[in-house]
Amino acid sequence: MSFDGFTSTPEYQSLLFGLRDAVGASAAVEILLYLGGFVGFLLVFGVVMWATEVVAGVSRGTWRGATMAFAPTAFAPTLLPIAVAYEIAHNYPFVVENLGQFVAVLWALVTGGHPPSVELLGWLSLGAYWWSQVLLVVGGHVVAVVAAHAVAMERYSTVAAARRGTRRSSSS
Repeated sequence: MSFDGFTSTPEYQSLLFGLRDAVGASAAVEILLYLGGFVGFLLVFGVVMWATEVVAGVSRGTWRGATMAFAPTAFAPTLLPIAVAYEIAHNYPFVVENLGQFVAVLWALVTGGHPPSVELLGWLSLGAYWWSQVLLVVGGHVVAVVAAHAVAMERYSTVAAARRGTRRSSSS
């Protein structure tokens, strides 16, 4: 969950507004409370990362007798296609609609008239819009799986080794 999503939770909102009301409602106080929440979020994130490393015991040694580097570091970039797909799926309507308005305003500036009404996605039914988002997200997941497979094939010598997490020796 991102910090932006965290700040939208009812728990954070009630804490933020409760503290704001308790200490005063100036802009400086609100910014400090927001930054405090952000620092707290980063601290919790750091503790979770540290605890994961300690519990897994794989970042600097062995796990079940297999020498290996920290696998999340190798596989983390393969999650980027999912993030990109969600970003595009959630924001492309906003971008396309504003692009249409931008073109309309430019047209009005060139012609000297009033900007025409432009609805680039007006033809798109709600069902088609929903399916376009689903397909973008599923496509991002497929690309991520292919990328993770490529990382696994590079990291491990066999499929069985990949399942066990036994890294290739440096001589191969």
